[in-house]
Amino acid sequence: MTCNQLCLMEATQNGESNRWRGDNWRSLIDTFGENVAIAYRDAGIDHWRHYTPALASDGQDTTAVPSKLIFGLAGLEMEAEQFAEFPTHLSDDELRLAMRYVPWELNGFPTWLEKAYRDRPEVVSDAMLRELAWDLEREEAQRSYMLHDIAYYAPWLHAEIAEWVINWLEANNARDADVLRKAIFIASSTTDSTRLSALARAKLEVQSSIAEHAKWFAVWVDIDADEAIAHLERWLGSLTAGEASTAAQHFITELIGSSRSENLGTRFESHRASAHLKRLYVLMHQHITANTDINRAGCGVYSPGLRDDAQDARDGLLKALCDIPGKETYLALRELAEDHPNESSRAWMLRLACERAEKDGDIEDWSDDQLREFDADQLMTPATNAQLFSIVVQRLIDIRSWLEDGDDSPNLTWQRVEAETEMRNLITGRLNDLANGRYTCAQENEMPNAQRPDIWVQRPGLTSVPIELKLLDNGWTGPDLCERLRNQLAGDYLRDEGGGRGVMLLVWQGRAPNRRWQIEGRMVDIECLEETLQEYWHSIAHDWPAVEEVKIVVIDLVRRGQRSNT
Repeated sequence: MTCNQLCLMEATQNGESNRWRGDNWRSLIDTFGENVAIAYRDAGIDHWRHYTPALASDGQDTTAVPSKLIFGLAGLEMEAEQFAEFPTHLSDDELRLAMRYVPWELNGFPTWLEKAYRDRPEVVSDAMLRELAWDLEREEAQRSYMLHDIAYYAPWLHAEIAEWVINWLEANNARDADVLRKAIFIASSTTDSTRLSALARAKLEVQSSIAEHAKWFAVWVDIDADEAIAHLERWLGSLTAGEASTAAQHFITELIGSSRSENLGTRFESHRASAHLKRLYVLMHQHITANTDINRAGCGVYSPGLRDDAQDARDGLLKALCDIPGKETYLALRELAEDHPNESSRAWMLRLACERAEKDGDIEDWSDDQLREFDADQLMTPATNAQLFSIVVQRLIDIRSWLEDGDDSPNLTWQRVEAETEMRNLITGRLNDLANGRYTCAQENEMPNAQRPDIWVQRPGLTSVPIELKLLDNGWTGPDLCERLRNQLAGDYLRDEGGGRGVMLLVWQGRAPNRRWQIEGRMVDIECLEETLQEYWHSIAHDWPAVEEVKIVVIDLVRRGQRSNT
C-alpha cells in the first residue's frame, strides 16, 4: 500500500461513520478527477487479494487495525459494489481469503457477508465458527469480537449455527454472564427446543451462581412453562429471602428484559399464556415486593441497576397479560383482583379485568369484502370462529322463530318426531337450507378426542362450532342437563378447540304438560329454562378458561299451538 493510496483512503473517510469506510471512491472525483478515483478503486480491489490479514485465533492482537487491512476491507466493498454477482465469481480460495477480513470490520460485518453465506455456506460458516470457538474459549475479552457481532449483526446465521452453539454449551462453561447470555441468544434459534430445554435442566443440576441459574430457568420457562414454573417456585422457596429476591430479579430481567437492559432474546414464549403470566406475576411480586420498589421520579440523573430493571420486567408481565384477548385473561385478572399479593393493587386488577371484558365484547371488525357482501345480500361470510358462532346462533334463533311463530311452521310435524337422530336430521337440513354457502353442517363427525357432537358447523380454515342436541321429552332432568353442559359440551367437544364456542340446543315437544326442571336448587318451567341454564353456565365458565362462549337455545314446539288456542 503506497502513501498516495493511504492519503486517498483517508480522503474518502471524511464524514461521520461507525464503519471503517474507505470504499467511497466516487467522493474523490471532484477533488482528484475520475481517473484517480478509478485507479484508487482498482488498486483497492487488487490489494485485498495480495494482503493476508492475521486473525485473533492465530494470536493476532485485535486492538490495533493496520491501514493495509482497512484498505483491503474497502477493496472488497468496492468490488462487491462493482459486480452484482459478487461473490459468485470468486474461487473458494479467494473467498477464504476474503473471510479473513470479516472479523476486522468495525461495528458489524461487511455488507457482502450474507450474500457470500447464501452462495457458499460451508466456506463462510467454517471461517466464522473457527473465530467463534476462539472467542468463546478465551479467558479474557479486552474487546468484543465474533460472538458479539454474530449475536447482534448476523441474525440470518443464528438458526444455522444454533446446534453448534448448543454443542459448545453442553461441553463448556461460559467465562462470564455476558458470554452466556449471547450464546443462549444464538442457541434459541434452534428448531430442536427439546434439546435446548434438556440443556437448561442439565445446567440447573450443576452448582453455579444464582445469576447463572436464573438464566437457565429463564430458558426453561420460555420453552416449557408448564413444567418449569413449578421447579422455579421450589428453587426460589429453597433460598433465603435475600437470595430469592436477587434470583427473581435476575430471572425476570432475563426472561422479559426492560427498556434499558439486555435479555436472553427468548423466542419460544410458552410462558406467554394467560395462566402462566398470572402465575409468574404473583411469584415475582412475592420476591420482588412492591413496597421495596425504587421510585426515581424527581431524583435527578441516575444509573439504573438490576432492581430497577427487575421491577420494570415484573410489571411487564402484567402488561403482557392484559394484551392477550379472551376469556382466560379476564379470569386471570379477576383472580388477581382477589389474591394479588399487594392488597392495594386489587381494585386496579378489577378495573383491568373490566377493561379486558369491554374490549373482548366489541364486535370484530368486518373486512371490506364482508361489508360489500352484506350490503348486497344482507349476509356475511365468517372469517373467524366468533363470526361463525354468531351466524350459527342467529340461524338457530331464525329456526326457532319459524317453528314457534311462522305462518308455515311445521311444528306439529316436528312434535311427532320420536328419535333424536330424526330431529337431528331436521335441524341439520334446515341449517343447510339457510347456509347460502357460508358454512356446512355435518352430523356426528369424530373429533380428535374421539367424541362425536350431534351437529358440527364447519367452514374451511375456521374452528368449527359443535351443537349438542337434546330432546327434553326424553326424560332429561335438570341435573342431567347441567352435567351434559359441563362434561360433554364444555369438557369434551370444546376441550381441544382453542378459543372454542358451542351451542346446547334443547327441543321441547310438550308430551308431559307442566314439566319442571331443577337447576341449582330452582324449579323452572320451559319459559325460564334457557335463561336459567345460561346463568348456570356463566357461574361455572371460569372452570373452562379455554371455552370462549356457550349459548343455550331452547325451541318450544308447543308454543305456537298454545297461542293458536288463545
